[in-house]
Amino acid sequence: MIDRSKLPFGGESILVSRMRKVKPEKVFVSLLPASVRLNVEPFALVRAIPTKTYDWRFLHQVDTVIVCNQEQQSVQLFDQLAQQCKPLAVWFLDEKIGYDIYRLPDPDSIEGRSPEDWKWTLDLTPWHRSMNTEWLDWMEQTVEGSYVQHIA
Repeated sequence: MIDRSKLPFGGESILVSRMRKVKPEKVFVSLLPASVRLNVEPFALVRAIPTKTYDWRFLHQVDTVIVCNQEQQSVQLFDQLAQQCKPLAVWFLDEKIGYDIYRLPDPDSIEGRSPEDWKWTLDLTPWHRSMNTEWLDWMEQTVEGSYVQHIA
């Protein structure tokens, strides 16, 4: 049973749908500040805090895209999502570039060991230029509000 207090904002409605055997076509997970609004209809939107741990089982085998910027990316959160979501991608709003995310076993850790003992790594494979262009066009219509990148 999933503890609903461990769900990100917007996750409970997806969980209820999944309990009724309705799987969303695609889910967007936004790590952007609250001042940035995403209109991703007809797809589902979930808002998450990059440093918080969530129960992502409600997204098991769901096509998922993380929308964030470089300063808000979280390897821990990406790994948590990669264990559940298939396929998983990330769109970096500030860089205007996307990647497919794969969770792969470290080859040195698998020989002679059971899968529970394997070490895992994330592989971010860049999208082709034409796919980035298509997403950029779509995201420019999707994002509402201002986003200012903080440069240290």
